[in-house]
Amino acid sequence: MKSHNLSLVIQFLNQLENNNNRDWFLANKSEYQQAKQTFERFVEWIEPQISLFVPSFVFNKASDYTFRITIVR
Repeated sequence: MKSHNLSLVIQFLNQLENNNNRDWFLANKSEYQQAKQTFERFVEWIEPQISLFVPSFVFNKASDYTFRITIVR
């Protein structure tokens, strides 16, 4: 089984929750991109695992399972 560092994703989301503003986000955009890429790799890895249990599951692309981050002011 491949190991995925989802703690990186969780850490970024926790920081975002505490710093939900555009300035912080722009200053931490590289961390966002790294967390997003890590999550998308995880989604690509887990898709065949889900298909074993749910053969009707249709996977398109990892970005279909991520959503836009909206900064609330």
